Amino acid sequence: MARLPYIPLEDLAATYPEIAARKEDAFSVLAHSLEGTRALLSLGQYMRNGSRLDARLRELAVIQVAFVTRSAYAFYHHVETGFKAGVTESDVDALLAEARGERSALGEIERALLGMARQLTADIRVDAATFRFLEQSLGRELLVDLALVIGYYNNVVRMVACFEVGLEPGYEELARRFPMPAAGR
Repeated sequence: MARLPYIPLEDLAATYPEIAARKEDAFSVLAHSLEGTRALLSLGQYMRNGSRLDARLRELAVIQVAFVTRSAYAFYHHVETGFKAGVTESDVDALLAEARGERSALGEIERALLGMARQLTADIRVDAATFRFLEQSLGRELLVDLALVIGYYNNVVRMVACFEVGLEPGYEELARRFPMPAAGR
């Protein structure tokens, strides 16, 4: 059970339809601040529907943030979302290998993107070589959008952790296929 009670999202349909449309328990907790949640969702909408950053790349970055922070909630939600965006099981296996410091079969852009997500999440900085490579490969607009995605989901995983939002039922098979290491914090 979360630290704050879940607000029934269907009760918000008339005044906050964008919040009511969400089904995740995290939004049932965040809805204690309706305007704050509305603002959070606005940036999330841009990243999902307005940014030109490839959806597969976006989801790989989110999954990496979730893995580095040991957020099972975000990890399994975004592995599932990632599959819909073109992420494969092999991509997730490769992401986990990269997180362990092993070289994977991912392309250079994917490896650099995962490196940026790990560095920003763990160290709050990106080394110059990774930054330059992604700037040249993605261009400045998409590099900024990538940084927005990484920062946004670093925020989300911390809110989920703060409020101790549990993972909803239905993710058991993903948890068996991709076990998360125990939280170290």
